[in-house]
Amino acid sequence: MVYKALIALALLASWEAKAADGLWFASKAEVGYNEYFVLGGLNIGQEGITKASTGTGIKLKLSDTFKLEPICGLSMERSDLWKPYPYFKLKLEARL
Repeated sequence: MVYKALIALALLASWEAKAADGLWFASKAEVGYNEYFVLGGLNIGQEGITKASTGTGIKLKLSDTFKLEPICGLSMERSDLWKPYPYFKLKLEARL
């Protein structure tokens, strides 16, 4: 049952397309359990895959007003000869 849900989430990955300086596509898939999640993404341009990234994080509900989401992972770009570099993001949401 869980595997079917994971497959459905993978198929419902978000796609983004833009037409600036050529056509390119970006996809991002996020799968989680409780507050923990993993994510992955690809950017595809006219010359093939141009960027790939993967990461993991946790979604913390600090209160009814604030949510915190730290994410860390690795990203690689074709322009950097596929050298992986780490990243850390800290997302804070506030409802007013």
